Amino acid sequence: MYEGLRSPNIYTPKVMPELSPIILEHPNATFWAGGTDLMRKKDGYPSKLGEEEIIYLGEMEELRRFQRNDRMIEFGSMVTLDEFLSVARSVAPEVLTKNIESIGGRILTKRITIGGSLGANVIKSSIPGTLAILDASYEVRFIKRKRLHSKWYPISYMNGKGTIPTGLITHVRIPLYERNYQFFKSTGSFVRDKDGAVAVAFVANLEQNQVVDPHISFSYPEIGFITLREIDNAIQSLRFPSSPGETENTLKIVLEMIRQEGKISPLQQERTKGILKEIIGEVNVKILSTPTTGTK
Repeated sequence: MYEGLRSPNIYTPKVMPELSPIILEHPNATFWAGGTDLMRKKDGYPSKLGEEEIIYLGEMEELRRFQRNDRMIEFGSMVTLDEFLSVARSVAPEVLTKNIESIGGRILTKRITIGGSLGANVIKSSIPGTLAILDASYEVRFIKRKRLHSKWYPISYMNGKGTIPTGLITHVRIPLYERNYQFFKSTGSFVRDKDGAVAVAFVANLEQNQVVDPHISFSYPEIGFITLREIDNAIQSLRFPSSPGETENTLKIVLEMIRQEGKISPLQQERTKGILKEIIGEVNVKILSTPTTGTK
């Protein structure tokens, strides 16, 4: 323990009305969900700072609820990745379940919360990028004029596309669209391999020799995730089965767009290129193996 360490002040609200006065009195308090982000930081906890305030969210039942209908699923930000798989695996998009399974064993997924994955100061997870291509949105509760307000934002705003007030992420919604092709792959550790880790999530509908309405995200530990309409358009413009020349040209175009968005290492560039090539190869095989129908 640190010499002279003083215990932090911990608040445990159980319902939203109890949260407002705590935030008003301690606007710089730290929200504690699963604790995985705070505990991995050097000097994150216990802190050398005295009189630190922590708001523990584990007793807020509202943030642990899960509901669904024919159009979407909604869940509280304190739902852990393990709980999400247990409850929603049969209805959730496959690309998201594969993403969660790639993060690690149950020791990790039982601690990491959905809200914690989205709200970490530095994104160390591939989950936000996957949620972004699924057109997911999240609710933020924030204090304005001494009152608690709420507003929903697209997950895509997290990569700098919009201004979001500082507050608490409370719920996440995922639309249930039908997509006949979903792909996720991650290589390297987002915690231990910051200069090499890459995750790519991709969804689309395959129709005859075309990729329709594609959405792709590229996640990197240091810069977060990248989603661009221009990249989606570059993939959609490919005619399948794609020739080696067309594939190579598209790979060059996409990598150049990614480099313009953020600095990635040579290793990350090669891994990104390899995963993209794998996606195009898989789509080639699926389209070639799909029987075509004609009229006489």
